[in-house]
Amino acid sequence: MPTATIAFDASITIDGEEKQLSTNGSLSCHTAISGTQTVGNTYEPIATGLTVPAHVIIYNTGTVDVAVQVTLSNANSPTSTYHEITCVPGGIVVVPPVWNDKASFWTALKARTHTGTADIDYCIIR
Repeated sequence: MPTATIAFDASITIDGEEKQLSTNGSLSCHTAISGTQTVGNTYEPIATGLTVPAHVIIYNTGTVDVAVQVTLSNANSPTSTYHEITCVPGGIVVVPPVWNDKASFWTALKARTHTGTADIDYCIIR
């Protein structure tokens, strides 16, 4: 089975002290699909036609914050929950297919800006 390798390097300076983070990991996958999407100030589905479960990586290439809304369903609950993750310009959001209780999985991903528009790059890993 093929693998997708994710690598990440970042640094931040706080009060004159630089902090660095570097990590990588591999995911078993069947396919990887990437694309670019422009989002405005109303929630729009990310990567229309996306089938779940899948890992999704979102990169904000724009100049304004992007709110990523994750709709979670749980096999033990009849109601869905919604979580909003802010992705700053130049930021990355990684959405796993299954959440920490191993019973919740996402069923919809949407994104919007608070003002203006932003381009996001995404990669879907199945």
